[in-house]
Amino acid sequence: MTNLLEVDMNRNVAHAGDRSIQLTAIEAEFLHVLARGGVARYGHIISQIWGMNEPDWAKNTIKYYVVQLRRKLVGLGLKIITHRGVGFELVRDQSPVCAGMLSTLA
Repeated sequence: MTNLLEVDMNRNVAHAGDRSIQLTAIEAEFLHVLARGGVARYGHIISQIWGMNEPDWAKNTIKYYVVQLRRKLVGLGLKIITHRGVGFELVRDQSPVCAGMLSTLA
């Protein structure tokens, strides 16, 4: 996935091709973890972003950031899919709606 997405951790910006989105610092860290490819497990996400084991608040906080990132990633033609009880994965959005929207942005 790294070739589809670049995350500038210094500026909190993600780039895919000629498109960019502005991110918060935590969104940038989260997306950086997902951009490594494969399924990012809950525990791995938490340890990478917050540097701790899985506290009680973690899953709800992760879900909040997934919702925020899903909204922003539409403009880049990417999406986050949920692997229930496991974690999340960043993939290219192949849906016709996304393809149509991206062609109008070009």
